[in-house]
Amino acid sequence: MVTRVDDVIAGRSDGFRGRFSELPRPYWLTWTASSISNLGDGVFTFALLMLAARLSNDPMAIATVGACGSLPWLLIALPGGVVIDRLERRWLTVSANLVRMLAVGTLGALVALDTISIPVLCIFAAIVGSCEVIVDNATQAIVPALVPHAMLGRAVGWRVSSVTILNEFLGGPLGVALFVWAAWSPFVINAVAFAAAALVLTTLRGSFRVQPASVPREESSFSGELLHGLSFLFSHRMLRLLAMISAAVSIGLYMGLGIVLLYVRDELGLPERSYGVFAAIGISGGVLGAFVADFVIDQFGKPLAIKSALSVWALALAAIGLAQEPWHVALLSALVSFCVTVWNVTVTTLRQQITPPRLHGRIGSATTLFSGGAVPVGFLLGGLVSRATDLRTPFFIGAIVTAAAALIAVTQITEAKIGVSGYQYE
Repeated sequence: MVTRVDDVIAGRSDGFRGRFSELPRPYWLTWTASSISNLGDGVFTFALLMLAARLSNDPMAIATVGACGSLPWLLIALPGGVVIDRLERRWLTVSANLVRMLAVGTLGALVALDTISIPVLCIFAAIVGSCEVIVDNATQAIVPALVPHAMLGRAVGWRVSSVTILNEFLGGPLGVALFVWAAWSPFVINAVAFAAAALVLTTLRGSFRVQPASVPREESSFSGELLHGLSFLFSHRMLRLLAMISAAVSIGLYMGLGIVLLYVRDELGLPERSYGVFAAIGISGGVLGAFVADFVIDQFGKPLAIKSALSVWALALAAIGLAQEPWHVALLSALVSFCVTVWNVTVTTLRQQITPPRLHGRIGSATTLFSGGAVPVGFLLGGLVSRATDLRTPFFIGAIVTAAAALIAVTQITEAKIGVSGYQYE
């Protein structure tokens, strides 16, 4: 049976302190574990790409490393969702974190011994990425069981804020600094972070496994559960639309993100020692977006938040392609990061509010099959396009794709259409 906090809080406290204190202690335990592992993720991701850039100047080689880390979202998201809905979600997350700890610790040892290569990086990126699929989707499936329904947007916002601040804002610059000091060190730090995250989760009380009696007969087998999750997603108009848009904008975003370090270094002349500052500026917008996303949703509604985020995001990507200074790219990247975060909080909140709890794992995983599975496609396309043309073109293509998504959202994502999508728990 899934333990759930009853939706008994009708009012909402004003101010930052009220918004923080109303969320229950079990949620903050989960948030803490997620935050620790996200710090390690940020350190690992930036160090991995820097190591790849040091081993090769080929944009395609670097994009391939990034793609291998993201490919599990395409390959195991769906079966992973079934596993999440079948097993105890907390202990599944603990186990995946321990596997990641062993993987990145081993990678750190190989770097220290100077026995590393692009193919080896690809293997470890795939292992860590596979565990990330399980951890992220299992954590998302746990959250609705820990908070009142009316506060789900706030809970999602705080979780996204930890991803943005620790994974990207702090983890990125820390990964760069550690890599410059000693190439093996960021991977060892990451291993420690995953171990700590697993330890914190062991203190969480309650059961986070769907009660077997609540599972319909047609879902009794592994394949039946998998097919039912896909069927629910594709038969639900709003969930299907959000998944399709997420895939499109992910491709557009990661076409540029996969080659951005080469872009600012080779095209705009940014020295390697400045990567950390550059990354921190670019990610700062996401930090702000994570803290204000819930406010934006409350004040302007989900449809306007989604449409505005996509529109500004498209304009900022186009401006990056036209930039002449690396610090202009950093500031525009901050704007993109802000829009991406507001989009993520809004869409995740909406999806969880219209999905039955017993399907959270499968619907979350099926959705990330599109958004996460699109990431390696974006990485590879960005590498191919930049090799065939130049390092600016991927940003222009990304802007066009995102603008098209914004136009679709204008007509298809409205309050009326959200209203008929359902807004309840089973």
